[in-house]
Amino acid sequence: MGIKSGKGTLIPLITVIDVYIIYVMNSLPGLAIAPLLGDMNHVFPHAPDLEIQMLTTIPSLLCIPFILFGGQLASKFNNLTLLNIGCVVFFASGVLMLFVTQLWQLVLLSAIMGAGSGITLPLSTSFIAQLFTGGERTKQFGYTSAVSNIVLIGTTIGVGYIGEHNWRLPFAMYLIPIVPIILTPVLKKYVIVKPVVDKNAPKINPYKEINKPQLVKYLSYVGLIGFLIIILSIDLPFLMEQYHHKSGITGDIISLAMFMVVIPGFFLKPLVKFFGKGIYEICLLMIGVGYTIVLLSQEVWVIAVGMCIAAFFYGVANPFVYDRSSHAATSMGVTLALAWLLVVVNIASVVAPYIIDGLKSLFGFKSHTFSFYLCAIIAYITGIAVFIRRIIISHRKPQNPQPPAAAPENATAAK
Repeated sequence: MGIKSGKGTLIPLITVIDVYIIYVMNSLPGLAIAPLLGDMNHVFPHAPDLEIQMLTTIPSLLCIPFILFGGQLASKFNNLTLLNIGCVVFFASGVLMLFVTQLWQLVLLSAIMGAGSGITLPLSTSFIAQLFTGGERTKQFGYTSAVSNIVLIGTTIGVGYIGEHNWRLPFAMYLIPIVPIILTPVLKKYVIVKPVVDKNAPKINPYKEINKPQLVKYLSYVGLIGFLIIILSIDLPFLMEQYHHKSGITGDIISLAMFMVVIPGFFLKPLVKFFGKGIYEICLLMIGVGYTIVLLSQEVWVIAVGMCIAAFFYGVANPFVYDRSSHAATSMGVTLALAWLLVVVNIASVVAPYIIDGLKSLFGFKSHTFSFYLCAIIAYITGIAVFIRRIIISHRKPQNPQPPAAAPENATAAK
């Protein structure tokens, strides 16, 4: 049984599954154990909330430099060797997590795991690009994203309930990299092990292939929504613990919200058409509405409804911005443009806890509702600002109606 590659050949199912596993495992560090954060207050009673939150944010911090340079490493070194190094680092960190006794040890291992994930992350997308082409490649990127989110939903649910019995057991999911290591011979037959570099080929500066003003706009927006949605994993568990709800229920709500993030991806084109030019501000305002609903009651169903609304509109905005960013660069610069988007998302997830905790201390708040008030206010203010900006631009008449003499910037990418 094989999967169409778009090249007139079939890729064995086991090879495709291996690539899926490599892709999926990079979404696990930090986020999958989010339901446990509230319980960590009892496991490590003297640890501050910010230190506990580092379990979800520190992997992203260590991932950032490898996202930027991992692709360059893959262009110079044996890809499968890099894959195995990353998987071994990831796997070893997961094994040690099952035996730690101190929170700082967990944080340190999470950081090391983030480095391992950073090595394999660019390889996961590279393997998909190598194996598939055309429409089949587009399908596979969609499938891997969907599978990744579905697995993350399942693990989040499982972590919530398993963690009620033993807080160590959920870390066993970090042993998954052993599978790609075992399946290396299967993958070796179908991917480029070591790229061949043509020394006589002209060098191209990918930054010159990017419409920088457009990309900066998209980077700012994706960083903003990334900042707003991070409280789903870093603050909701503490809020639920404050309301005396069990981690299993917390896992259910996080999983349900993550499922709402997945749904818009299947209907993105009609949703974009429905919201029209106002999609940017609508998504921001509705994220604010979702967090406002969370603040209305301590009832589980009210919190779930609010988080689902916020997650759904994040699920609309995030892939839309990725799609728009791909049009801000030529084919030679699109990989770099999307890499910067990924870097900004990771930076937002890293700095968000520190910004929120700093403002919380500054204003003297102790309740975990503060982050939801803060993000709701930010969402409303920025949503209104984006709306006003769009109205002003739409009513601004061009000073010179004459057609431009030269092709517009990034004409190649627009085509």
